[in-house]
Amino acid sequence: LHLVWEDPRPELQAKLLHLLGTQSDREDHVAELLRLRSQLQDPRPVSALVRVLGKAGRNLPFKLFKPFLSHPDARIRANSVETLLERLHPRLTEVFSTLVNDPSPRVQALAALALWRLGQPTLASLLDESSQPRNLSALAHAAGRAGQDSRLTRSLVSLAGSQRQPEEVRRIAARSLAGTASRLDIPRLIGLAFKGQGNGLRSDLIQSACSLHAEDTASHLVRSLARLDGPTHVKLLSSTLSLIGDLPIRPDAELLMPYVAFPDDRVVANAVETLAKYQGDPQVDSALQRSLFHAHGRVAANSAVALWKRGHIAAFGRVRALAQHASSAVRASAAWALGRIGGLLSQDVAQTLLEDSDDRVQKWAFEALRAG
Repeated sequence: LHLVWEDPRPELQAKLLHLLGTQSDREDHVAELLRLRSQLQDPRPVSALVRVLGKAGRNLPFKLFKPFLSHPDARIRANSVETLLERLHPRLTEVFSTLVNDPSPRVQALAALALWRLGQPTLASLLDESSQPRNLSALAHAAGRAGQDSRLTRSLVSLAGSQRQPEEVRRIAARSLAGTASRLDIPRLIGLAFKGQGNGLRSDLIQSACSLHAEDTASHLVRSLARLDGPTHVKLLSSTLSLIGDLPIRPDAELLMPYVAFPDDRVVANAVETLAKYQGDPQVDSALQRSLFHAHGRVAANSAVALWKRGHIAAFGRVRALAQHASSAVRASAAWALGRIGGLLSQDVAQTLLEDSDDRVQKWAFEALRAG
């Protein structure tokens, strides 16, 4: 607070006030914060001040924040609504009903969220009726904070699946489903994830499903894998195997074993990478030992890294052999593996690969040396 008074730089004042808001909610700051109101002119520190007051002065009256709601700067208006979300009262309904027509998408969405919490369906209506990406982004983000609700879930599923909307809008909707959907919606989210979506959107949908119930999500993903057996599904199958590896609860390793012998090397490589995260499973260790001598460089490199981390020192010999392979793609995989294994042995081999004729090999060798 002393620095805010002494240093007039708006960007510094804003950062200091933001820091104060994250570190303390003591009410003994309120009097000093209120004195700052007449001193701060730049919208950046004023916006931060509103949020700090909202946190530190939980008993402050609405009339204190009312002038901020009509401020010309949208950040200040939005932060004022954020503050009022923590002080919801039916008498504020008229205020939020006015702000839902604000030109700022964020202010509009937060006001709609406030009305939703007060029992009005404005948020769902706007989600269904809006067409502008900026508005939809703000509304979808706000919907994720509204709590579990089937109507909001339907709207967000529709938005996430809309090919007419930009990828970022759809991804916000997908992430917000973690807040509105229920365990019963998991099949719906997994189904949407496999309808030709990009990797980012697919990952968001699966993560949202996982937050609802990790075991159900893992089970539905394995069932989806079983339906992706044709050559046209190789890319989707590969990315899904990677996503399974990132789940907090994974399906039984036995269900993934068939993919270690899959005809496409990309699928095998991702299956090995995912199975490497299964610790203490003898059949996984056996599969990794077999894959160590796979003809594809990435498969062999993935297996070597996994076995090394399991204490199989001899796996490093395979990496050394890959580093001397005639194929530059195989040497690049070896250089990548060196960076994951680390240590002096890896640095010695990586040093020799710095002079490789292929740029990819040099790049990964440099990364390996930098990783130590």
